[in-house]
Amino acid sequence: MMHTDKDIAFIASVEYECFSEPWDEQTVRAVADDPDGICVYMPGTGYALGKTAADEAELYRIAVVRSRRRLGFGGMILDEFLKACREHGAARVFLEVRSRNVPAIALYERKGFVRIGVRRGYYPDDDAVMYESEL
Repeated sequence: MMHTDKDIAFIASVEYECFSEPWDEQTVRAVADDPDGICVYMPGTGYALGKTAADEAELYRIAVVRSRRRLGFGGMILDEFLKACREHGAARVFLEVRSRNVPAIALYERKGFVRIGVRRGYYPDDDAVMYESEL
């Protein structure tokens, strides 16, 4: 799916709102425009970015603007991302999340993701918890 410059600019602006190490527009566009990339975009609300390889997919980023959080949009975006992964032929999805990101961990576990490990010191200030979900 092609995304407009406005879409990419919005996603990049949310990156700066939500992440301590945000992706710029060029990086967002590279994933969104990659034939194996998956970009689920909900205008004015949030997005998910990832990539498929063979029968696996990885969720790189998911974010919802602060004003729209805790209203179920993260779950809707994640559901659409997982649907797109299946459509691209993925049978499993992997992701990493900061160990202290309790809301995200709760969402992933509600959606059926299973903890498979921890990467100590993955982030400059935190560990990464690794999750997997069968599709």
